[in-house]
Amino acid sequence: MFGIICVLLGVILVGFLIVKRYYAPWSLFLVGIILLAVMATISPEPLLHGAKSATKSAFFDVIQYFTNQSKSILVGLGLNIMIISGFADYLDKIGATRSMVEIAAKPLSYVKSPYLLLALAYALGQLINVFIPSAVGLGVLMMLMVYPLLISVGCSNVAAVACIITMSALDLGPASANSILTAKLASISPMEYFVDGQIPVAIVTVIAVAATHFFYQKFMDKRDLASGKLTAKDFELHSEFEVKDERKSAPKIYALFPVLPIVLLFIFSKFVYSGYRVELATAMMTCTLFSFLVDLSG
Repeated sequence: MFGIICVLLGVILVGFLIVKRYYAPWSLFLVGIILLAVMATISPEPLLHGAKSATKSAFFDVIQYFTNQSKSILVGLGLNIMIISGFADYLDKIGATRSMVEIAAKPLSYVKSPYLLLALAYALGQLINVFIPSAVGLGVLMMLMVYPLLISVGCSNVAAVACIITMSALDLGPASANSILTAKLASISPMEYFVDGQIPVAIVTVIAVAATHFFYQKFMDKRDLASGKLTAKDFELHSEFEVKDERKSAPKIYALFPVLPIVLLFIFSKFVYSGYRVELATAMMTCTLFSFLVDLSG
Protein backbone atom coordinates (compact mmCIF):
# COMPACT_ATOMS: atom_id res chain seq x y z
CA MET A 1 0.00 0.00 0.00
CA PHE A 2 2.83 2.36 0.86
CA GLY A 3 4.38 1.69 -2.54
CA ILE A 4 1.16 2.70 -4.30
CA ILE A 5 1.03 5.93 -2.28
CA CYS A 6 4.64 6.69 -3.22
CA VAL A 7 3.88 6.18 -6.91
CA LEU A 8 0.82 8.44 -6.72
CA LEU A 9 2.86 11.14 -4.98
CA GLY A 10 5.52 10.72 -7.67
CA VAL A 11 2.96 11.22 -10.45
CA ILE A 12 1.65 14.34 -8.71
CA LEU A 13 5.20 15.68 -8.33
CA VAL A 14 5.96 15.09 -12.03
CA GLY A 15 2.75 16.89 -12.98
CA PHE A 16 3.64 19.80 -10.71
CA LEU A 17 7.14 20.14 -12.20
CA ILE A 18 5.82 20.03 -15.77
CA VAL A 19 3.17 22.65 -14.97
CA LYS A 20 5.98 24.80 -13.56
CA ARG A 21 7.65 24.44 -16.98
CA TYR A 22 10.57 22.29 -15.87
CA TYR A 23 12.03 20.11 -18.64
CA ALA A 24 9.77 17.02 -18.74
CA PRO A 25 12.45 14.30 -19.30
CA TRP A 26 14.54 15.64 -16.42
CA SER A 27 11.45 15.88 -14.22
CA LEU A 28 10.66 12.21 -14.88
CA PHE A 29 14.30 11.25 -14.29
CA LEU A 30 14.52 13.15 -10.99
CA VAL A 31 11.26 11.75 -9.61
CA GLY A 32 12.23 8.24 -10.73
CA ILE A 33 15.53 8.45 -8.87
CA ILE A 34 13.76 9.81 -5.76
CA LEU A 35 11.27 6.92 -5.80
CA LEU A 36 14.10 4.38 -6.19
CA ALA A 37 15.93 6.01 -3.28
CA VAL A 38 12.80 5.84 -1.11
CA MET A 39 12.26 2.15 -1.93
CA ALA A 40 15.94 1.40 -1.25
CA THR A 41 15.62 3.12 2.15
CA ILE A 42 12.46 1.39 3.34
CA SER A 43 13.14 -2.03 1.82
CA PRO A 44 14.53 -4.60 4.26
CA GLU A 45 16.81 -5.96 1.50
CA PRO A 46 19.26 -4.12 -0.80
CA LEU A 47 17.81 -2.89 -4.08
CA LEU A 48 20.11 -5.21 -6.06
CA HIS A 49 20.18 -8.05 -3.52
CA GLY A 50 21.86 -11.11 -5.04
CA ALA A 51 22.49 -9.45 -8.39
CA LYS A 52 25.94 -9.57 -10.01
CA SER A 53 25.71 -5.82 -10.60
CA ALA A 54 25.22 -5.04 -6.89
CA THR A 55 27.61 -2.31 -5.73
CA LYS A 56 27.35 -3.02 -1.97
CA SER A 57 26.44 0.66 -1.51
CA ALA A 58 22.82 1.76 -1.11
CA PHE A 59 23.53 5.02 -2.96
CA PHE A 60 25.30 3.43 -5.92
CA ASP A 61 22.72 0.61 -6.05
CA VAL A 62 20.04 3.19 -6.91
CA ILE A 63 22.10 4.52 -9.82
CA GLN A 64 23.10 1.00 -10.89
CA TYR A 65 19.46 -0.15 -10.87
CA PHE A 66 18.56 2.76 -13.13
CA THR A 67 21.50 1.89 -15.41
CA ASN A 68 20.43 -1.76 -15.63
CA GLN A 69 16.86 -0.81 -16.54
CA SER A 70 18.09 1.68 -19.13
CA LYS A 71 20.25 -0.96 -20.81
CA SER A 72 17.33 -3.39 -20.96
CA ILE A 73 14.89 -0.81 -22.37
CA LEU A 74 17.32 0.65 -24.93
CA VAL A 75 18.03 -2.77 -26.42
CA GLY A 76 14.36 -3.37 -27.26
CA LEU A 77 11.82 -0.60 -26.85
CA GLY A 78 14.38 2.21 -27.08
CA LEU A 79 15.77 0.95 -30.39
CA ASN A 80 12.29 0.73 -31.90
CA ILE A 81 11.41 4.24 -30.73
CA MET A 82 14.64 5.66 -32.16
CA ILE A 83 14.04 4.03 -35.55
CA ILE A 84 10.41 5.20 -35.62
CA SER A 85 11.41 8.73 -34.64
CA GLY A 86 14.10 8.75 -37.32
CA PHE A 87 11.65 7.57 -39.98
CA ALA A 88 9.04 10.14 -38.94
CA ASP A 89 11.63 12.94 -38.93
CA TYR A 90 12.95 11.93 -42.36
CA LEU A 91 9.43 11.88 -43.85
CA ASP A 92 8.87 15.32 -42.38
CA LYS A 93 12.08 16.62 -43.96
CA ILE A 94 11.19 15.38 -47.46
CA GLY A 95 7.61 16.67 -47.22
CA ALA A 96 5.86 13.28 -47.16
CA THR A 97 3.85 13.98 -43.99
CA ARG A 98 2.66 17.33 -45.36
CA SER A 99 1.54 15.65 -48.61
CA MET A 100 -0.41 13.06 -46.64
CA VAL A 101 -2.21 15.64 -44.50
CA GLU A 102 -2.97 17.84 -47.54
CA ILE A 103 -4.64 14.96 -49.37
CA ALA A 104 -6.47 13.67 -46.28
CA ALA A 105 -7.73 17.14 -45.31
CA LYS A 106 -8.99 18.06 -48.81
CA PRO A 107 -12.49 16.52 -48.37
CA LEU A 108 -12.99 18.62 -45.22
CA SER A 109 -13.09 21.79 -47.34
CA TYR A 110 -16.49 20.70 -48.70
CA VAL A 111 -18.09 20.56 -45.23
CA LYS A 112 -19.74 23.87 -44.34
CA SER A 113 -21.30 22.99 -40.97
CA PRO A 114 -18.84 24.34 -38.32
CA TYR A 115 -19.18 21.73 -35.62
CA LEU A 116 -19.72 18.79 -37.97
CA LEU A 117 -16.41 19.83 -39.55
CA LEU A 118 -14.88 19.98 -36.08
CA ALA A 119 -15.99 16.41 -35.30
CA LEU A 120 -14.81 15.09 -38.68
CA ALA A 121 -11.49 16.90 -38.30
CA TYR A 122 -10.90 15.17 -34.96
CA ALA A 123 -11.66 11.74 -36.47
CA LEU A 124 -9.39 12.45 -39.42
CA GLY A 125 -6.57 13.65 -37.18
CA GLN A 126 -6.84 10.52 -35.05
CA LEU A 127 -6.63 8.37 -38.18
CA ILE A 128 -3.58 10.25 -39.48
CA ASN A 129 -1.92 9.87 -36.07
CA VAL A 130 -1.75 6.11 -36.70
CA PHE A 131 0.68 6.81 -39.55
CA ILE A 132 2.36 9.92 -38.09
CA PRO A 133 3.30 8.96 -34.51
CA SER A 134 4.72 12.40 -33.70
CA ALA A 135 2.15 14.38 -31.69
CA VAL A 136 4.07 17.63 -32.23
CA GLY A 137 4.41 17.04 -35.97
CA LEU A 138 0.74 16.18 -36.33
CA GLY A 139 -0.30 19.24 -34.30
CA VAL A 140 1.75 21.64 -36.44
CA LEU A 141 0.46 20.14 -39.68
CA MET A 142 -3.13 20.34 -38.46
CA MET A 143 -2.63 23.97 -37.46
CA LEU A 144 -1.42 24.62 -41.00
CA MET A 145 -4.04 22.63 -42.93
CA VAL A 146 -7.14 22.24 -40.78
CA TYR A 147 -7.14 25.13 -38.29
CA PRO A 148 -7.84 27.82 -40.94
CA LEU A 149 -10.70 25.68 -42.30
CA LEU A 150 -12.31 25.39 -38.87
CA ILE A 151 -12.12 29.16 -38.31
CA SER A 152 -13.40 29.97 -41.79
CA VAL A 153 -16.65 28.02 -41.29
CA GLY A 154 -17.46 29.56 -37.89
CA CYS A 155 -15.66 27.68 -35.10
CA SER A 156 -13.94 29.71 -32.40
CA ASN A 157 -10.17 29.70 -31.94
CA VAL A 158 -10.63 27.90 -28.62
CA ALA A 159 -12.78 25.13 -30.10
CA ALA A 160 -10.44 24.60 -33.05
CA VAL A 161 -7.33 24.36 -30.87
CA ALA A 162 -9.10 22.03 -28.39
CA CYS A 163 -9.97 19.70 -31.26
CA ILE A 164 -6.42 19.65 -32.62
CA ILE A 165 -4.85 19.06 -29.19
CA THR A 166 -6.93 15.89 -28.67
CA MET A 167 -6.14 14.39 -32.08
CA SER A 168 -3.13 12.41 -30.81
CA ALA A 169 -4.49 11.65 -27.34
CA LEU A 170 -5.33 7.99 -28.00
CA ASP A 171 -1.78 7.07 -29.05
CA LEU A 172 -2.97 4.54 -31.64
CA GLY A 173 -1.03 2.41 -34.08
CA PRO A 174 1.71 -0.23 -34.02
CA ALA A 175 4.37 2.50 -34.18
CA SER A 176 3.26 4.05 -30.89
CA ALA A 177 5.69 3.63 -27.99
CA ASN A 178 2.86 2.57 -25.68
CA SER A 179 1.66 0.01 -28.23
CA ILE A 180 5.15 -1.45 -28.57
CA LEU A 181 5.54 -1.76 -24.80
CA THR A 182 2.07 -3.26 -24.30
CA ALA A 183 2.58 -5.74 -27.14
CA LYS A 184 5.88 -6.80 -25.60
CA LEU A 185 4.26 -7.36 -22.20
CA ALA A 186 1.46 -9.35 -23.86
CA SER A 187 3.96 -11.38 -25.95
CA ILE A 188 2.30 -10.47 -29.24
CA SER A 189 3.35 -8.33 -32.20
CA PRO A 190 2.49 -4.60 -32.25
CA MET A 191 0.29 -5.18 -35.32
CA GLU A 192 -1.70 -7.90 -33.54
CA TYR A 193 -2.17 -5.60 -30.57
CA PHE A 194 -3.25 -2.77 -32.87
CA VAL A 195 -5.77 -4.84 -34.86
CA ASP A 196 -7.17 -7.04 -32.09
CA GLY A 197 -6.75 -4.77 -29.08
CA GLN A 198 -6.85 -1.13 -30.17
CA ILE A 199 -9.10 -0.86 -33.22
CA PRO A 200 -12.33 -2.22 -31.61
CA VAL A 201 -11.95 0.16 -28.66
CA ALA A 202 -10.71 3.05 -30.80
CA ILE A 203 -13.74 3.01 -33.11
CA VAL A 204 -16.12 3.52 -30.19
CA THR A 205 -13.81 6.06 -28.50
CA VAL A 206 -13.26 8.16 -31.63
CA ILE A 207 -17.01 8.33 -32.31
CA ALA A 208 -17.69 9.29 -28.69
CA VAL A 209 -15.00 12.00 -28.59
CA ALA A 210 -16.01 13.37 -32.01
CA ALA A 211 -19.64 13.60 -30.87
CA THR A 212 -18.52 15.27 -27.63
CA HIS A 213 -16.57 17.87 -29.60
CA PHE A 214 -19.63 18.51 -31.76
CA PHE A 215 -22.03 19.19 -28.90
CA TYR A 216 -19.69 20.53 -26.22
CA GLN A 217 -17.74 23.00 -28.38
CA LYS A 218 -20.98 24.23 -29.94
CA PHE A 219 -22.50 24.75 -26.51
CA MET A 220 -19.39 26.47 -25.10
CA ASP A 221 -18.97 28.79 -28.11
CA LYS A 222 -22.62 29.84 -27.89
CA ARG A 223 -22.50 30.33 -24.12
CA ASP A 224 -19.17 32.20 -24.05
CA LEU A 225 -20.24 34.42 -26.94
CA ALA A 226 -23.44 35.34 -25.10
CA SER A 227 -21.59 36.02 -21.83
CA GLY A 228 -18.92 38.15 -23.50
CA LYS A 229 -16.06 35.71 -22.81
CA LEU A 230 -15.72 35.36 -26.57
CA THR A 231 -16.15 38.11 -29.12
CA ALA A 232 -16.44 38.18 -32.90
CA LYS A 233 -12.65 38.47 -33.07
CA ASP A 234 -12.33 35.03 -31.50
CA PHE A 235 -14.00 33.57 -34.58
CA GLU A 236 -11.46 35.13 -36.94
CA LEU A 237 -8.02 33.98 -38.03
CA HIS A 238 -5.44 36.26 -36.43
CA SER A 239 -1.79 36.60 -37.39
CA GLU A 240 -0.58 35.48 -33.97
CA PHE A 241 -2.16 32.07 -34.56
CA GLU A 242 -0.51 31.56 -37.94
CA VAL A 243 2.19 28.91 -38.10
CA LYS A 244 5.18 29.39 -40.35
CA ASP A 245 5.33 26.60 -42.89
CA GLU A 246 8.95 25.52 -43.18
CA ARG A 247 8.18 22.09 -44.61
CA LYS A 248 9.25 21.50 -48.18
CA SER A 249 6.61 20.66 -50.76
CA ALA A 250 6.70 17.15 -52.18
CA PRO A 251 4.99 15.11 -54.92
CA LYS A 252 1.60 13.76 -53.90
CA ILE A 253 2.86 10.20 -54.29
CA TYR A 254 5.02 10.83 -51.21
CA ALA A 255 1.81 10.72 -49.17
CA LEU A 256 2.04 6.93 -49.40
CA PHE A 257 5.38 6.78 -47.53
CA PRO A 258 3.93 7.15 -43.97
CA VAL A 259 1.41 4.39 -44.74
CA LEU A 260 3.95 1.85 -46.04
CA PRO A 261 5.21 0.47 -42.66
CA ILE A 262 1.66 -0.22 -41.46
CA VAL A 263 0.79 -1.92 -44.76
CA LEU A 264 3.97 -4.00 -44.61
CA LEU A 265 3.35 -5.10 -41.01
CA PHE A 266 -0.27 -5.96 -41.82
CA ILE A 267 0.58 -8.03 -44.93
CA PHE A 268 3.29 -10.04 -43.19
CA SER A 269 1.24 -10.93 -40.13
CA LYS A 270 -1.27 -13.58 -39.13
CA PHE A 271 -3.99 -11.49 -40.78
CA VAL A 272 -2.68 -11.96 -44.35
CA TYR A 273 0.55 -13.96 -44.77
CA SER A 274 2.69 -15.25 -41.94
CA GLY A 275 5.27 -17.00 -44.11
CA TYR A 276 7.70 -14.13 -43.48
CA ARG A 277 8.32 -12.64 -40.04
CA VAL A 278 8.75 -8.88 -40.30
CA GLU A 279 9.37 -6.97 -37.07
CA LEU A 280 8.48 -3.33 -36.53
CA ALA A 281 12.08 -2.08 -36.71
CA THR A 282 12.66 -4.10 -39.90
CA ALA A 283 9.56 -2.65 -41.54
CA MET A 284 10.56 0.88 -40.58
CA MET A 285 14.12 0.47 -41.86
CA THR A 286 12.86 -1.08 -45.12
CA CYS A 287 10.45 1.80 -45.70
CA THR A 288 13.10 4.36 -44.78
CA LEU A 289 15.46 2.88 -47.39
CA PHE A 290 12.67 2.75 -50.00
CA SER A 291 11.65 6.36 -49.31
CA PHE A 292 15.28 7.46 -49.50
CA LEU A 293 15.83 5.77 -52.87
CA VAL A 294 12.63 7.21 -54.33
CA ASP A 295 13.47 10.71 -53.09
CA LEU A 296 17.06 10.34 -54.31
CA SER A 297 15.95 9.33 -57.82
CA GLY A 298 13.50 12.23 -57.96
